[in-house]
Amino acid sequence: MSDLLSRVTAILLSTFELDAAALADNPTLESLEFDSLTLVELATALENEFGTPVDEEEITLEHTLDDVLNLLAQKLSTAAATTS
Repeated sequence: MSDLLSRVTAILLSTFELDAAALADNPTLESLEFDSLTLVELATALENEFGTPVDEEEITLEHTLDDVLNLLAQKLSTAAATTS
């Protein structure tokens, strides 16, 4: 999970130009000043990084950083199980 966290953090820091301190307390995406367009950009960035489909409707402004990590972990484990 730490690799997942570091990769998602890197996306948030580079693509969305967030400050690392803003990610420290498991913020909601809304508290990071995301909007509906930014959610689409995030879903696309995650899909590109992890190679698994992420529908922008699966991520909401109320989701926290941990929620996003858990969603990705679930998607990646499901993808791994179906390819085995």
